[in-house]
Amino acid sequence: MIDIHTHVLPGIDDGSRDLRTSMRMLMMAYKYGTRRVIATPHFRGDRYTATPDQIYRLTEQLNENIQTVGLQDLKVYPGNEILYDSRTSRYLREGRVLGLADTTYALIEFMPYVAEEEVRRAVMDIRMSGFRPVIAHVERYDQLEMDPDILYDLREQGARIQINASSLEGKVKRRILRTMKEGLIDFVASDGHGLEHRPMILGQNRRYIEKKLGTEAARDLYCCNAGEILAESPYR
Repeated sequence: MIDIHTHVLPGIDDGSRDLRTSMRMLMMAYKYGTRRVIATPHFRGDRYTATPDQIYRLTEQLNENIQTVGLQDLKVYPGNEILYDSRTSRYLREGRVLGLADTTYALIEFMPYVAEEEVRRAVMDIRMSGFRPVIAHVERYDQLEMDPDILYDLREQGARIQINASSLEGKVKRRILRTMKEGLIDFVASDGHGLEHRPMILGQNRRYIEKKLGTEAARDLYCCNAGEILAESPYR
């Protein structure tokens, strides 16, 4: 499986606090079937502002440590989770923030109370800048309400949609399943932050999804769609 949304880099945001925790998070992810991980530390202009060089360095450090603990087929890629504001498109163009695995796919989050129209404008803004927005944990945005018509329109604009694996156990489970059945969700990711709070156990509900949607649909959600991102990455 491929996890496109994680906070596994040590000491850089509200995720892993140190290298030891990061390695334990990766070992847990590996145990449960994840083989490719995109590290997506927060970028929020007023709080989290790690530079691409810092992200590259920490990603390389994790990959070096992975080799020493026998997880040779696990790999970590650099990225960001970017809180959208008026500067986001410019920062993407200037390389001040990273796309997923250094591609033109950009993981974008919003405040929980974001208005539908603001999301639509953001998608258009990012597309006009030559990037493809992946809307992070879409189930959190109250104004979108996991509405199939809204998600359809956003995808038609060029957005892709990610939900958190943990939400498949929450109160929005039925709405998520409905939108999955309509082909409106592209990625399931862990949004892993630690060993206990939202751990990197991506496949915790994969069997349930296979039962409800079929093996092929589950493979797309957990692996193949994300594989299209990695296919564009400069990192092999």
